[in-house]
Amino acid sequence: MYKGLKNRVLRAGLIPVALLTITLCLLSGILAFFQTKADFEQQSLINSKQLALIISHSLSHNDKELTQTILRTSLQLKGMESLRITDEGDNALFESGIPMLPAIASPQTRSYVVDLDDHLLITVPVSTGESAPALWLEAGFNKQEILLSRYQWLLIIITISVLSLMLATIALLRLANSLSFPLERITSQIGQLDLYNLQMRLPADSNNDFVPLKRHLNHLLARMQIRYRDMKDEVERAAAEIQQNMETLELKNAELDISRKNAIEASQSKSMFLANISHEMHTPLNSIVGYCGLLEKTQLESLQREHLRTLQTSAECLKAIISDILDFSKIEAGKLHLEHAPFNLRTVVDEALAMNSPSAQEKKLELATVFYPGTPVFLLGDSNRLKQVISNLLSNAIKFTEQGSVAIEVNCIQKRNEMAELRISVKDTGIGISDTEGHKLFQAFSQVDSSLSRNRDGTGLGLVICKNLVAQMQGEIDFTSHAGEGSCFWFTANLAIDHKSEALHQSTRTDHLSGIAIVCEPREWSRLAIVRQLEDLGFEPHCLDTDSMFNSSRLSILKQASLFVVGVHQEDSQSTITEVAPYIDTNARLLLLGDPQHIEDLNYLTGTNTRILPFPLMQEQLLESLCTLFGEDQVDCTQKPEQTPQELSNDTRILAVDDNPPNLKLLKIMLEDLGVQVDTANSGYKAVEYAQQHDYDLIFMDIQMPGMNGVEACQKIRQQEQGEKNIPIIALTAHAMMDEKSRLLEEDFDAYLTKPVSEQQLLHTISHWTQPLSAGQTLSLFPGDSSADEKQQKAGTTSSSPVDMEEGITLAGGRKALAEELLSMILETLPENRESIAALHQQEHFVELQEVIHKLHGAARYCGVPDLRDACRESEILLKKKKLSELEDSIHVLNQEIDRLLIWQARFMPARQDKQTSHDTESIEELESQA
Repeated sequence: MYKGLKNRVLRAGLIPVALLTITLCLLSGILAFFQTKADFEQQSLINSKQLALIISHSLSHNDKELTQTILRTSLQLKGMESLRITDEGDNALFESGIPMLPAIASPQTRSYVVDLDDHLLITVPVSTGESAPALWLEAGFNKQEILLSRYQWLLIIITISVLSLMLATIALLRLANSLSFPLERITSQIGQLDLYNLQMRLPADSNNDFVPLKRHLNHLLARMQIRYRDMKDEVERAAAEIQQNMETLELKNAELDISRKNAIEASQSKSMFLANISHEMHTPLNSIVGYCGLLEKTQLESLQREHLRTLQTSAECLKAIISDILDFSKIEAGKLHLEHAPFNLRTVVDEALAMNSPSAQEKKLELATVFYPGTPVFLLGDSNRLKQVISNLLSNAIKFTEQGSVAIEVNCIQKRNEMAELRISVKDTGIGISDTEGHKLFQAFSQVDSSLSRNRDGTGLGLVICKNLVAQMQGEIDFTSHAGEGSCFWFTANLAIDHKSEALHQSTRTDHLSGIAIVCEPREWSRLAIVRQLEDLGFEPHCLDTDSMFNSSRLSILKQASLFVVGVHQEDSQSTITEVAPYIDTNARLLLLGDPQHIEDLNYLTGTNTRILPFPLMQEQLLESLCTLFGEDQVDCTQKPEQTPQELSNDTRILAVDDNPPNLKLLKIMLEDLGVQVDTANSGYKAVEYAQQHDYDLIFMDIQMPGMNGVEACQKIRQQEQGEKNIPIIALTAHAMMDEKSRLLEEDFDAYLTKPVSEQQLLHTISHWTQPLSAGQTLSLFPGDSSADEKQQKAGTTSSSPVDMEEGITLAGGRKALAEELLSMILETLPENRESIAALHQQEHFVELQEVIHKLHGAARYCGVPDLRDACRESEILLKKKKLSELEDSIHVLNQEIDRLLIWQARFMPARQDKQTSHDTESIEELESQA
């Protein structure tokens, strides 16, 4: 357990000892290395000198034999291996042992000790009793003795070092064990402790070093025992409280679960109630609005017409209240979603202005709209919801303003990343709102004046709905106001810019409306609105009043003016016209703007160069009047082509189904007025029976009916068709909830209409689904071209052309350029769509295949390609019904129609054909050969 501690103790002791031992060994070895050599040389020199004394004695007696014996005997000395006695000429007189190498120098000149590679040569003089030595003793010693001595010293040093390390290790081991063994015993005793038995104590032992530690541990155990006992008591008390709380929580959870179920049931009941009440309220409202429209077409007395107008106004108010309640319910349910479609912002604002204009006229309020420069008007978004917000703010301003003006300001704060941030303000000169009451405005069912004596109606939901709509437009809404000083409600909205519509507008914009325009309007907001609209149309407006006209500096401007715009009001209408008339040139045009209540009094002034328009001024009315004043030969007035209702074929046969007799009768009358044949059925059973007996072009089906409802009747009719002709079935529903409409489209309905239904909606729906135009009226992109017939004959498709440009122009609202652009767009996508359809069909990815065909079908609905549209529709229906066995032929027909369009594009659109690559050319030639 404590091996780590033991190892650390050993390392802490052995490392210094080992380092010290190694250091001493190194020092001793170095010292022995040099000392052994010095000792060997010293000893050899001493031995040589002693031998020289002995030899000198024998030579003095001239005893050569004794001298030779002494030399042989001396070879036994340590390390000596050769001896030689030489004279001064270095001639050997006596020699014994291993022969020596030739002397490196004469004995008189060399040193006593000469260190050779592996030998040591010592030369000493031999005294013969004479004054100068005549003989020399040369002794050769082998250095192996030095190495042997060195090895002996090294062995001794290593032995001593090893013994020292062993002794140190033993001592350190005893020290480590004296620490680790007691700690292991203490640890083992502590490990035997139990949380439920803390009475055990550590026993004392002979090792006094750990007695304080054990004493403190025993003291700690005693305190832990006391703390554990107290904690156990607290845990028991807490467990009892938790148990009690758990029982309470279980009761609360049961109550909450019941409340949740009740809330869900109440929410479902509320949704069902709203759906039913919507249906029940819209059903009679449909009859009221419809029959009012029929009565309006008859001959009525003035009093009757006034009563009818009152009835229509009341019906519209009721419809608005129902819409507010339903919108608020959608907001609460989180099901209020915005559309994303192109629209004209100026048209939306003008429509909101027109809707609220009668209320302002009753109070004689000034009503105007000002668009500031740089504000884009062609946008993408939900125009109806935007108009709802503007209309709500505008109606509130009119409601709380008794005199003065109500103005709408439209400005673009900034443009970034194809988005425009708009700020729309509604300013009034009404009663204003105090600071203490302003916080109530954006609360549901709250009003500034909610007393029973209030003289202004409303549900209090309008601003709440507006706030939610503005939030979905990524904007905010707020107001500034002071009591008695009027109010300014404003909101911002981030909307995408529709560059395509803007470019199309610029291409059709006229440049003939230009010149100086004189504006004479005393009211500030109306004058500013007139000036801004004239500037947008290309005029150079100058604002004057009747007093400044007599100024001589203004006469030159008056003479150059091509247009006079004069605001005529009831209190000074005659004087204004009288003062302005002398300054109007004979070639100048006059546009009079008057109050709607008294505009009939100015009709006598209408002439070739004079037009009269009511306040508030709408740009569409202004443009039409200017086109008329300046003549059609000078101005291209095709900015907004008039869309005339399409005449329906008398052979068109329609089945109308509704269980409500008044609604059924109304629907029949409206359809008959459109010139179609109508059969009626008052139940789902009869609808199924009639659909089986007759061949209908279209069926209008009510949803909520007793017995068999509209959904069940639609499913029965679809089952009877069995893959043959699919009759378009349009749902007539009073349910305004978005999920209800989505559900209908999933139940084999082709489309839906929300009650009340207008004649225009019926006409558009019938025209769209019955396709009255022939598919081969023309091939030319330019109707009326003399070469169209030749092209048809060359193509060989006079009666079976895949393109019908007249139908395309009709679907584009009469805009030829737009129809050509839509056709070009769908033609450019055909090669990619054909490849996707073939690949997905081969891989049996039917969900993705349905999405591709659905998108292609949607694009074909707005172009003059009826055969492609029918093929897409047939394939989409088979995919929806999962009739995969019949899908093969349908996909084959669809591919044939795509191939026909690609061939048509190659022949009759050469400008675009030049832009295709060589690969596209080969593909088209291959398709043409197959066709």
